Amino acid sequence: MGQVSNKRVTYVCKQCGSTNVISDARAEWDVPSQQWIVAGHYDSAECLDCEDEQDLIEVELAPAST
Repeated sequence: MGQVSNKRVTYVCKQCGSTNVISDARAEWDVPSQQWIVAGHYDSAECLDCEDEQDLIEVELAPAST
């Protein structure tokens, strides 16, 4: 059995370093939970600070305190 990862990440704009970013995704309605569930993620992303489509960089965060 595999280990569960406690790795936490955030995404930042490659151009300006902002975390004020959004990305397109596909969602499916889940009747039992009565909420949208992300079913897929697209590559396109936008930085709301640069106001343009930008590449994002994954940045590892410190582990969550318990």
